[in-house]
Amino acid sequence: TREYSADNAVTQLIRHTIDFIAHHPYCGNILQNDEETKRGISSIYEATNNTYNRQDRQRVINANLRPLNHPYFSEYKQLQQLCLQILRHEELKYGTSNRDKIYGILFDGAWLWEEYLTTVLKDEMKHYTQKNSRFYLFRNENNTPFQQIVPDFYSKDLGVVADAKYIPLEGKDKLGGEQALSIYYKTVMYMHRFDCPVGYLFYPYPKESGETKETFIINNKLQNRLIKLGLVIPQNTTDWQDFVKEIQQNEERFRKQIQDPHTTE
Repeated sequence: TREYSADNAVTQLIRHTIDFIAHHPYCGNILQNDEETKRGISSIYEATNNTYNRQDRQRVINANLRPLNHPYFSEYKQLQQLCLQILRHEELKYGTSNRDKIYGILFDGAWLWEEYLTTVLKDEMKHYTQKNSRFYLFRNENNTPFQQIVPDFYSKDLGVVADAKYIPLEGKDKLGGEQALSIYYKTVMYMHRFDCPVGYLFYPYPKESGETKETFIINNKLQNRLIKLGLVIPQNTTDWQDFVKEIQQNEERFRKQIQDPHTTE
């Protein structure tokens, strides 16, 4: 009999590429963007855990340099080539060569949204990243802090903490499972950690009109509130100048709502 194994040179190459991306300072978070990606990564980990060794990376690369001719791997050829380019630090770019055709540009919308809000809120809240966060969730018996946490935005003066979400949150007040954990529960945890009565979820609001602010009371205490606040993104402008003018007005309204976070209106 011929036995097919999910642990082979190709899946090992994918595993090494996943780990390379996961430890990259700028793009590791793309592996956590959606459930389908997480499931795929989990499957690769399960298939390769028994034999994976980070020190074998060059050997795995060499094993994948030979062309795949077996029909079993026909659907993996492009993925194999992409993994090799990533691990060998080969550039994928526009140019005169037709060897590597590029059909689109991949960008991290969540990261871009967070950086954009950083410029909008530079006078209201401080933006935190892995590099500048000195906050920890716990201290042990020796008073040593551990378990670093990184709030997207925090203002001690305003008494608010906020998380940037590049997802449509309008009208979604009943989320379950991992979505509720990553969207609602994490922000409530930050509120408890920083003793903030108000926590924000900032998201792009896709309509020209409507209620951009939704308030949820926590523990039946009016002062403890989780607020979903949308920044209206213009949809019907005719040119770039109109868009700039309108988005600046929307940004100003957005900032004013944050500057007075403790109003119950």
